[in-house]
Amino acid sequence: MSVHHSQMSIERDISDFKECLNEFSKKINAAGCLWNDSKYFELRNSVSRIASESRGIIRESEQLHGVIMRFMNICSEEW
Repeated sequence: MSVHHSQMSIERDISDFKECLNEFSKKINAAGCLWNDSKYFELRNSVSRIASESRGIIRESEQLHGVIMRFMNICSEEW
């Protein structure tokens, strides 16, 4: 697998994860217009925790992506 192909794949995975998280959050917020009870607020709090943890995963994934790309560039150098 080439460095460029790996980079594109990792970037696409991170982007897809962000998109899914945003879509999930939008749908939960939209459901809030329909649900005005304590169960919705419990669900919203759970989703908020998931979203917060997911943002952490995204940050760590982006950092790891940078490390992997630097490693792959070093490996592809000719000595």
